[in-house]
Amino acid sequence: MLFQNYDNLELFKSLITKNHFIIKKTITLFLLFAGLCMHAMAYDFISNNIYYKITGANTCKVTYASLSYNSYSGNIVIPSTVTNVSTTYTVTEIDSGAFALCTSLGSVTLPNTIVKIDSSAFVASSLTSINIPMSVRYIGSAAFGMTDITTKAFLMR
Repeated sequence: MLFQNYDNLELFKSLITKNHFIIKKTITLFLLFAGLCMHAMAYDFISNNIYYKITGANTCKVTYASLSYNSYSGNIVIPSTVTNVSTTYTVTEIDSGAFALCTSLGSVTLPNTIVKIDSSAFVASSLTSINIPMSVRYIGSAAFGMTDITTKAFLMR
């Protein structure tokens, strides 16, 4: 039998309790650190109040400021290119959740360089109007779910 007397059982319980506390503390610290890293990595740079994440040597996507979303308000015009430091990036995507939960959003104007609108890009926002250029090749699931959208137009070439 593993526990031949009461002292061995108490020692075993003590070790489990100490190890449980250490494991719990380690997991908590890991999750906190991971959350901070994710928060810190939400965007790479900001230009004219629009947040961008670099996706390639000369491409980027519109993204959100933090995991609380609600990063934008008013009428947004996304440029076809944006310069950060000395590099000019072509804006090619709208990130998943980029405009999520934006409760004061009006219209969004997309450039003809956008090829992808990721899933849930505008979910639960107050978006009322958007023109989708013909350059868009992919629209993710629920990209416009639970929006106040009244006008959605696909632009012809």
